[in-house]
Amino acid sequence: MREYIKLPKTKPLSNSRRELRKLSDEHWKNHIFSHLLRFYKEADSDEIITLIEDAKRKKPSNIEVVIKKKIKKWLTNDLHFNMHDFIINREPSADGNVDGFYDLKFEHSQWKHKYFAFECKNLDKTETSIKEYVYNKAGDDGGVYRYVTCKYAAELDFGGMIGFVLEGNENDIISKIINKLHRTFDDNEIGKLAEKGIIENSIEGNPNTFDSIHLRQQRDYGKGQTFKLHHIIFDMCPK
Repeated sequence: MREYIKLPKTKPLSNSRRELRKLSDEHWKNHIFSHLLRFYKEADSDEIITLIEDAKRKKPSNIEVVIKKKIKKWLTNDLHFNMHDFIINREPSADGNVDGFYDLKFEHSQWKHKYFAFECKNLDKTETSIKEYVYNKAGDDGGVYRYVTCKYAAELDFGGMIGFVLEGNENDIISKIINKLHRTFDDNEIGKLAEKGIIENSIEGNPNTFDSIHLRQQRDYGKGQTFKLHHIIFDMCPK
């Protein structure tokens, strides 16, 4: 139990479809933040570490898939999550033979034409893991890069990243990610950091959360659309 994690304050969702359809994106996102952070706060850390260690012994290890499965299972078995009628989907390729798109995708029947997608990445002490999270020039890819180039959430102005820290200090890794974001996007036309740039401790003051605000081009919106990417870091290291 991580007692120090603070959950966003949320109001119960109405039973009225009309009222639900009036809710802002921020209201819906706040509920999803609350569910994800409650998983991090309350899920059995020892059990998750055991799952990770078991995955390490397999080839390929698929640690990221194991953690995503655990998140989905925990939430779908959780009374609070189910009473709000959210739907959580995970990339199909992990369960079958169809290539997936988003790692975790939250939807609600009354949140019309919207969803909250999260790209998940393993993180450790290596520079490679930071590149894969943000941008890896060698492969012209990366979690954040997929959002700013509209590969992900093309018709939305928000998205999410979840990092699983498997080795190293959480605070050091967050600092490395933020530095990489500045090095990659401060002077880059694609995904240029805009407005406040990086907002640390962005979700209820939790130090494992931050936002990055980018400009990106979209066919439907033209140049300069502001896009907010919400980052949540889960420390999965043995204590």
